[in-house]
Amino acid sequence: MSCNLSCRYCVFRKRELANNVRMMSVETAIEAIEMFFKNLSKEQKFARIDFGVSGEPFIAEKRHEVLKEHIKKLCAKYKKTVWVGANMSNGLIFTPDKMIKRLGSPMDISFDGTKEDHDKFRRYKNK
Repeated sequence: MSCNLSCRYCVFRKRELANNVRMMSVETAIEAIEMFFKNLSKEQKFARIDFGVSGEPFIAEKRHEVLKEHIKKLCAKYKKTVWVGANMSNGLIFTPDKMIKRLGSPMDISFDGTKEDHDKFRRYKNK
């Protein structure tokens, strides 16, 4: 997944800088989600699926919509309750209404301490 920042400490930044960023295809993600549902025990009524922590989830928002719709269908089919969301956002390209509507709540927003520390470590790619 891509990100709209270039944080100094980010472990995924090196991979992105090396042009080594790859996204799982929607088809493969759907296969993985179907496998997930098939392997839930009959007793398990609740589960959670996250879309990863290696980038900004709002960049891949359209992909997430496709996956969420498929998960809704599987929830009905298997009679399960599955919370779906992106793990974490840097909070720069969302509005609260959009965040809750699109990705569900709770949603983690990351901050890096004081304003000075935050601005020192979190940099926009164009700076």
